[in-house]
Amino acid sequence: SSRMFIARYGFDGKLDPTFGTGGISSGTPRGINRIDCMLPLYDGGFMGIGRSNLIRFKANGFIDSSFGKNGILVPAITPLRLLQQSDGQLLVLGYSRPRGTSDPD
Repeated sequence: SSRMFIARYGFDGKLDPTFGTGGISSGTPRGINRIDCMLPLYDGGFMGIGRSNLIRFKANGFIDSSFGKNGILVPAITPLRLLQQSDGQLLVLGYSRPRGTSDPD
């Protein structure tokens, strides 16, 4: 299965060697091949929204295993957007649908 990778570049256009391995993070664990958007977090980390999960990354590009189960959370709703509140909590906008139905428009 394919995997996503995340690269961080400095202002000079060069890969940031303090991020991931040589500027590139392996991005997602095996089996998760999609991140639709990312949200920067107040602590310097960031949150990725996958097809049906949230993945939390540390500022250095590695998955934060203290979040959810090994860095991955499958929320009660299918996530579309995220907002971090000033107290650090996350608001998740999403939808729920019966099994076997198609995605909403």
